[in-house]
Amino acid sequence: MINFAGKDTNKRAKCQILFEYLRAGVSSMELNLRKMIKTLLITVLIVAICVALLSVKLIFRKDGRFESQHIHDSKAMRDRGIHCVIDQDREARASGKAY
Repeated sequence: MINFAGKDTNKRAKCQILFEYLRAGVSSMELNLRKMIKTLLITVLIVAICVALLSVKLIFRKDGRFESQHIHDSKAMRDRGIHCVIDQDREARASGKAY
């Protein structure tokens, strides 16, 4: 049994102070964890909304698909004489002007 008179009282006070610091630290960590989880959930929600909005054309059109983004598939680029870099390199090598 602890005698609460003299030196043991000082130990008890130190233990109480230490316990209060630990309890405050745990509640602070719990608060930070809750904030991090809240931020993560909001981020996931925003990304999900963005993906849904980007896929509207794919979902609601009968033959929903993205058009080709390659230069050689664009009629306007072919009309202007602009080719894909791979095609330009092939033409330059064939004509000996690659370097």
